[in-house]
Amino acid sequence: MQDDRVLERSPQDSLRIQQRSSMLDRKPSGRFTFQKSQEEEQQTQIQGNRNRIKQQLRCQLNAIINKPIQPFQMREEKLIELGKKLDVEITQIDVENIIPNTKEFFEDYEIHERLGEGCLGLVKRIVQKTTGLDFAVKIVATQDDEIIRNMIIEFKRLVELSHDNIVKAYKMYLDFDTGFQSESQAFVVMELIQGKEMFEVINDSGHYSEDDAKELFKQLLSAIEYMHRHGICHRDLKPNNILCLQDKKQIKVTDFNVSKFSDSYKLFGDLKDTEKIEMWTYTGTVAFSAPEIFTGEGYKQQILQ
Repeated sequence: MQDDRVLERSPQDSLRIQQRSSMLDRKPSGRFTFQKSQEEEQQTQIQGNRNRIKQQLRCQLNAIINKPIQPFQMREEKLIELGKKLDVEITQIDVENIIPNTKEFFEDYEIHERLGEGCLGLVKRIVQKTTGLDFAVKIVATQDDEIIRNMIIEFKRLVELSHDNIVKAYKMYLDFDTGFQSESQAFVVMELIQGKEMFEVINDSGHYSEDDAKELFKQLLSAIEYMHRHGICHRDLKPNNILCLQDKKQIKVTDFNVSKFSDSYKLFGDLKDTEKIEMWTYTGTVAFSAPEIFTGEGYKQQILQ
């Protein structure tokens, strides 16, 4: 006969088993729980902030790297290549002022209304995005290397000039990346003159008073003397190429498209020596040309102004 007592579980056994089970479910006591100290919590928070800042800086750096602006070194290489192609000397100053990528022009400026039109292109008002300042821009569309070459030579000389009666040039942007195709454009950023051409002023008012004419002529002679000292002969001075400020008390000479640029001023320190330079090209506007130009013989800069 089986001993049924072996199979029986006493209440104490059941209780003992339940107690063991409850011990497994019991939460560990405080002395076994890992808790961060206040200092460790602060360090964790600081590290999290550092990681967020690093991520923000990484995003900003990527945005700068991916911004479609040519690096300065690449600009210099392209300008040197352009100079060799067009037989134009490129200096460090040129690298700062001539940008062989017109995309940067549209990033830097907003184009507004048309101000006028010259023999090579349009002149419009532009606004610099970063400062809100107004400038003028001459826009020339061409695929002719010779026109681009002449524009660069003109700009290189004008950007060096600083005279109260000569329009200031600041920056030049070229579409050199496109190889000067038919749709290529060149942008020359210049000083914006709030006023009119002298031709318009004369048409509106009829004439200047003797005193006003004397003062404006004095300014014009000062500009001419300054240009000659810097080896520049304008060759197309006329009322259309002289801008009058709104107060009509000051003038600015502009439009150097057909000007003669000579480096003689670097060789000769005296203006009298630079006057030895002769020219033979017929250019300018017939109604304002000196008789000597039509003789077919050489002429000097004195007769042109």
